[in-house]
Amino acid sequence: MRCRSCEYRLWALPTRQCPECGTAFLPSEFDFAPGSVQFCCPHCKQAYYGTDAKGHLKPKSFECVSCHKHIHMDEMVLLPAEGLEEEQTEAFKLPWLDRERIGTLRGLYRTIGLALIHPMRLIRAVPVNSLCGEAWAFAVLVNMLVMVTGAGLFVFFIAGTAAFSSGGGPGAFGACMGTCCSLAMPFVCLLVAMLLWGLVAHGLLRLTGETAGGLRRTLHAIYYSAGANVVSGIPCIGPYFGWIWWIVSAVLMVKEGQRVGGGRATLAVVTGPGLALMIVVGIYTTLILSVMGAGGLIATEIATSETEVVAHAVLEYSDDHGGSRPTHAIELVDEGHLAVGNFVATGTATTPNTVRVGGVTLRQLDSLSPDRRDKAVEAIVESLPEDVVAHRLGDFVFVYHGISHPPPAPRLWLVLMSTEPIDDSEEQHDQVIAGCADGSVFVIPGDEFTASLRQQNDLRRKHGLPPIPDPSIVTHDRPAVSVQSPPR
Repeated sequence: MRCRSCEYRLWALPTRQCPECGTAFLPSEFDFAPGSVQFCCPHCKQAYYGTDAKGHLKPKSFECVSCHKHIHMDEMVLLPAEGLEEEQTEAFKLPWLDRERIGTLRGLYRTIGLALIHPMRLIRAVPVNSLCGEAWAFAVLVNMLVMVTGAGLFVFFIAGTAAFSSGGGPGAFGACMGTCCSLAMPFVCLLVAMLLWGLVAHGLLRLTGETAGGLRRTLHAIYYSAGANVVSGIPCIGPYFGWIWWIVSAVLMVKEGQRVGGGRATLAVVTGPGLALMIVVGIYTTLILSVMGAGGLIATEIATSETEVVAHAVLEYSDDHGGSRPTHAIELVDEGHLAVGNFVATGTATTPNTVRVGGVTLRQLDSLSPDRRDKAVEAIVESLPEDVVAHRLGDFVFVYHGISHPPPAPRLWLVLMSTEPIDDSEEQHDQVIAGCADGSVFVIPGDEFTASLRQQNDLRRKHGLPPIPDPSIVTHDRPAVSVQSPPR
């Protein structure tokens, strides 16, 4: 116990003034470790020991058991308990607030230890009138270390690799700046989230009853409990559960600091992170659905473009052959209008190695010498039955048979992009893309294809063309023929 003005020792003084500087004092103005100080009666020297949280007598005013005079704690003569040094009488101080004496690093890791293991003792050591700035600075430093040791090391490794591969210079500078920004934005968001968390928690406490302290006390609990978040700094696994330790520590500290029940403390503390988690999940889900939707649109655009290439190749062949269509689409490869890869749509299980026609795969056909390839193409063409209506090559079904050039109706289908079924069941297409006689291409959703096929066959009948079947039943081994004439 020392004078607050000159640090003079105030033990064993019956007066209430510092002998050195004259500053007045009262024993109740000091905090002590419980049971570490003798409060001696000023009349008979009977000793009493302070047992409350501040090491004070309880009660402060009473009748002396020896001289029976009424005495008050502030009238007594104080001495360290027998066998104790002055330093052992000091009340427990929060290490972070005592860092000027013990050092910042030691104050930091000792306070982190309290947040992890003894959160209730930690909040009891925080003076009620302590500035929130001290607690906020502690939380900022802890979370900065968490980000650097957790995600930061990985991000800096990636940035360092990029900088090294760029050979230094502007590329290295850009990699470093990108790394800093990637860590700074989440860190700033976390600081804002901590403040909002404290405001929400205190608001719920006030809505559900009385509290021992104000907003400052709730913020003390939220900010100092951040010490438990160091677990999140464990690379790879920490971020998945470290924040839970922080929440549990915050619940215990709010309960103790505001003198409320466990249920109220849990409701107040958990609500903020719960809402934040739901918002994050909602945003993440929305982004995933958006990406999936965009991916579907991109896939459809690619398939449409691929169908357009095939349809235009058929039209170019007709232009080159006086209006005749290819007997079999394989002739488009033989004459250089298409490559074997053009018959395989992006995103399907079909590959040039799996498409087998005329006893060879498309990949094998592509690797044959010109003479052997010509013979193979001739055999494939000869394998088609008479009055063929539709035949398949890869992911495309060709239905141009019998349609003159120029066509009698521009909306007659020439080719359909429809993946070959994996078994004998029908109508396995999610969507079909049609390439028309006028060069246009359009997408037909799967649930609308039956009606579109009916309309197309009505159009074909008007021009004396046989109906075409659902493309999903047309395989490489089973081309479709006109029902008016049996296959030869």
